[in-house]
Amino acid sequence: MTTKVCKGCSNNVIVKRDEMNHILSKIDIDDNQIVSDEEYANRLNTCNSCESFMYGSTCAHSGCLVEFRAKFSNKLCPSPSGSRW
Repeated sequence: MTTKVCKGCSNNVIVKRDEMNHILSKIDIDDNQIVSDEEYANRLNTCNSCESFMYGSTCAHSGCLVEFRAKFSNKLCPSPSGSRW
């Protein structure tokens, strides 16, 4: 049985932390493309307290996995009222 890494291809919209870590481990990321651990934690805290945070993993505005999006320095919060981080 293969592990699906695209939540759009999965029967379950909830992505657990170990699944997210697996997804992130499969990507070759240059260190200057990611935010610091402190910034990452701040971004995730902001998302966790947002009313648009769904299923413990997903942004209602973009459908993105917030733990993935928050890692990258060139990404912004997709809130229509403006980025919150």
